[in-house]
Amino acid sequence: MTKPKLKIIFEAGRSFLLFSLAVIIILVVRIIRPFILIRFGRITSYIIGHFVFDTEYYLSENEYSISKSLDFFYYHYKYESHKKPPNEQWDIMVRRYLRIHPFVAYLYRANQMIPGCQTHIVRMNVDTHFSRDLYGVLARGEAHIRFTNKENERGRMFLTDIGMQPSDKFICLNVRDSAYKEKYQNWKQDWSYHKHRDSDIDTYEEASLLLAEKGYW
Repeated sequence: MTKPKLKIIFEAGRSFLLFSLAVIIILVVRIIRPFILIRFGRITSYIIGHFVFDTEYYLSENEYSISKSLDFFYYHYKYESHKKPPNEQWDIMVRRYLRIHPFVAYLYRANQMIPGCQTHIVRMNVDTHFSRDLYGVLARGEAHIRFTNKENERGRMFLTDIGMQPSDKFICLNVRDSAYKEKYQNWKQDWSYHKHRDSDIDTYEEASLLLAEKGYW
């Protein structure tokens, strides 16, 4: 028997065992629901816009929620090649505030097989409002996912290394093009319907020079 076939058999057996364990856990979760509500959710991690917005929105929305629960998440992605989140730093920061583990994917699916599953599902904003703050949740308070003091110090050191002083002001330009989706999200061949969001960075030259003359980095 060839190695690829052995690998397929091993992965299938492993998935079966993990899913069986997940079913048992879900049954226990249903039994203890009168005492503690446990929920499972998935985070769209392969698109940075959803990855950033949905995680912070969840924390903000959860702060004002009347009902409390113990929530667990897993990173949801379309293909194996997109398993790695698009931003390593945001991944580190999110994990400080949310309980994330690959095994939760089995729990999420096992939960859906048993009646009454909706009570135990975390509906992220992307599932309902396509990552939009329709009710002004984010404006009610401050951000939850933040840099640590050590991370802020690393940022200040970087600015110092390129010649900036603590009192200097700088401006960041957010200029979109199609390169990211074409290179890293190539499961879809045609992303042209997003091109209306693109900009030509050369058109920012005049504004950038004017700001530089006024002392901005």
